Amino acid sequence: MGIETTRLLIVLDQADYRTQIADIFDLETLLAKLSNHLSAIDLHVLMAATQWSDQIQEIAIFSNHSTEIYSEPSYLGIRLMGGSLNSENVGVKICRDSIRLIADFCPTRIVLCSLAWDFLAWVTTHKVPAIVLLSQWHEPLGKQEERQHRQRIKQLNHPNIHWVGAHGIFACKILETSGIPASKLIPWAWLDRQIATPYSPKNSSLNAERSDLSGAKSVELVCLSSIEATDQISDLLMAMSHLQHSGISAHLTFI
Repeated sequence: MGIETTRLLIVLDQADYRTQIADIFDLETLLAKLSNHLSAIDLHVLMAATQWSDQIQEIAIFSNHSTEIYSEPSYLGIRLMGGSLNSENVGVKICRDSIRLIADFCPTRIVLCSLAWDFLAWVTTHKVPAIVLLSQWHEPLGKQEERQHRQRIKQLNHPNIHWVGAHGIFACKILETSGIPASKLIPWAWLDRQIATPYSPKNSSLNAERSDLSGAKSVELVCLSSIEATDQISDLLMAMSHLQHSGISAHLTFI
């Protein structure tokens, strides 16, 4: 199966983006309008999903713990879906209807970033390849919890769950102790929004009055700016290309 036939589903906690991206048509507009209004996590997910939407058959973001069940397309090429995948919180019917909505989408790959054990049972039963990214993991405290704990470890060890992520190496060690093979575990965390403060001023060995960089072997550029479809950004990318074709090792960091 090639990437162009992939139908990717990303499940997040309370990620209803319908209002925010209702009138947004492209990635540049998304960055211009929402970079200061969304969290780094939300912005990262929307940017990645928008870029992937042109490469795969379809991509959907499902908002778990939503107060309504919905499935709507967007101008960005991302399908926005919502419902609740935890029967213990909302009841069996709403959970079943939410899972049926996902089943109608026919995902071929799933990234699960929200604890939803009822849905995970559906994933393993239908053998849909998936990655589970956990933000927390609690050790069992009693006999009832121990039984539930074993069931969840069994779910996570299913062959169709290709990777299990946890926040940091220590959390992965806890999962390994619980019975998940180390080869299946990946430490992970959402990327934080970068800021300028970690970058200390650097002295340049280049003469500021020279118009060429013929004496330089490497150049590091740091751009503190929003990334928008402007002439300035285009000029900067063209300059990077010129430096590299001139034999100068150039590294560009956007903040």
